[in-house]
Amino acid sequence: MKILNIVNVSIILLHMPTICKCFLSNLGDSNRIKTSQWKHRQQQRPSLQKHYSSKITSTQSKKFQTDKILKREGRHFVLDRFKGKVEFGTTADLITSFPSPSANTGISSASMIAKWLKDEKRVALSIWDPKLIKEIGTSKYRLQMMKLQFVTLELAPTVDVDMWTEGSPENPIFYLESGDFNPNVRAPGISITSLDIQIKVVGTMEVSSDGKGVTGKLGFVSSGILPPPLRLLPEIAVQKATELINDTVKQFAISSFQKGAVLEYRKFLRSEELKMRINNKKSSD
Repeated sequence: MKILNIVNVSIILLHMPTICKCFLSNLGDSNRIKTSQWKHRQQQRPSLQKHYSSKITSTQSKKFQTDKILKREGRHFVLDRFKGKVEFGTTADLITSFPSPSANTGISSASMIAKWLKDEKRVALSIWDPKLIKEIGTSKYRLQMMKLQFVTLELAPTVDVDMWTEGSPENPIFYLESGDFNPNVRAPGISITSLDIQIKVVGTMEVSSDGKGVTGKLGFVSSGILPPPLRLLPEIAVQKATELINDTVKQFAISSFQKGAVLEYRKFLRSEELKMRINNKKSSD
């Protein structure tokens, strides 16, 4: 009896796909007209809500990525052996003191620095080597980065960066965030597209808590697919190669910022003090 039951069950299971197919086919015939009408109505509806929702999601995703980069401390390294993907970068603190206004101006350093930060173009052109930055649009600049060596790959990337200032007149915050980029890779015998290189640069800057300078953060992250020969390297060798790039970018960025920002702020300060003296003289006359 048990053997017969097992055989019966086996027969039912064997024919189950056919039974289900017939059932679903009949069910589909009875509802085909309703389903077709429903799909037609859905296709006629505007896709504004879907587009708006995806736009919000994209904006939120970018903000999340930016915050994630800026919250890091120092170097970042992740290697996925299975996919052959490597991601690395660094986040650096920007802390710089500025010259103080003349005592007879009666203006605090904090208010003068805040005024400088609101001049987005002046600040943007001061944070990078002037020979390696180019204005390409409204609040948009192209940064030429230094040549970078990653094992056998040579890069000389350019990054298009949006720079703008937000916040109140007393507490403005300067932001930068990259968009388009060109890795400019030299890799003989390797398809550039197969490397899937990605580059992201973000940063913020504001008046320091003591009101005597600026403080902020600059974050850099890059990722790509390792070509087959490089996947054979030990992880420590890949990590050391990324650290060399991280340190090169970090040192160049901090050095350019400290030198350029102080120089440009000093020019700005002198210009503002001269304006004040001229206005005071006109008032006294």
